[in-house]
Amino acid sequence: MRWSKGLITGVFLLLISACSDEDVEENEAADSAEDLNEAYGDDVGLTVETPENLSFATEGTFTFEGNIEAHETLNDDYLWVILDTEDDDETETGNESFEYFVPIDENGSFSEEIALHSGDYNHHVSVRVPSNDSGEENTFYEGLNLDVHNASEEVQREIEYTLLGHEYGLQIEQPAQSYIEEENAVPLAGTLTEASDDQLVMVQVEKDGEESQFTTPVENGEFNIDVPLSFGEGVHTINVMVYAEDEDFYYDAAYLLADASSDEELVQVEAYEEYYDYGIEQKVSAAFPFKIFDLVGVRR
Repeated sequence: MRWSKGLITGVFLLLISACSDEDVEENEAADSAEDLNEAYGDDVGLTVETPENLSFATEGTFTFEGNIEAHETLNDDYLWVILDTEDDDETETGNESFEYFVPIDENGSFSEEIALHSGDYNHHVSVRVPSNDSGEENTFYEGLNLDVHNASEEVQREIEYTLLGHEYGLQIEQPAQSYIEEENAVPLAGTLTEASDDQLVMVQVEKDGEESQFTTPVENGEFNIDVPLSFGEGVHTINVMVYAEDEDFYYDAAYLLADASSDEELVQVEAYEEYYDYGIEQKVSAAFPFKIFDLVGVRR
């Protein structure tokens, strides 16, 4: 589902004599990559005021705030924050990354309350900073890593917005949280401030390799629809997608999870008929075209 996965560059501290020249070169490249990422945060003046430590424990949430001195040189107005848990995470919400796009204010400051999305587990938090190179649009560099232990067993999952969702002014009003339990349908309502009068929102529902897609109109910047959990009992992933007119594509804008308690499989909802009247070819992409550099010269 996700188009972004964090990759942590490793540094081998011990080289045994049996290492080949190739192994040594790879280790040197990893060292250089780590130095590059740390240096980039220094270059743009990234300062984190809260939290005060790179490794700590907290209950459920923590405040992430600070400043970027050279914010005016950055190509985007958001930090990209990615949360991952360890391999032994068995919660329904923890088997994939959770991502925040934290807005950078006009004065370079940023502040966000980060919810640890998967209960009593260690969360690795990777902070990615937009490139300041004019030739690197939609490119982020790793600037900071945190290791946070969640001392609370409560699963807290907010609505997860993509960068495109932020840029289009998408705001999900209902449901209030991203992990909910319903019988067989989810009321979904929200606003899309940058939508044109005739724009549609696409909703995609996925579970165990099955999926359904349908659309709903945006009227006066608002939309409202009951989303069927069509594939029986269990967790359904709901993707809210917005239309990029210049590319004739629908892109993921927000994600939420719904746990259906009913084992009834519902009849699929027919797509909003005006969708076809527009003559728009249905194209769906789950990946907005971002680039991230974790290793020198390697694009993820």
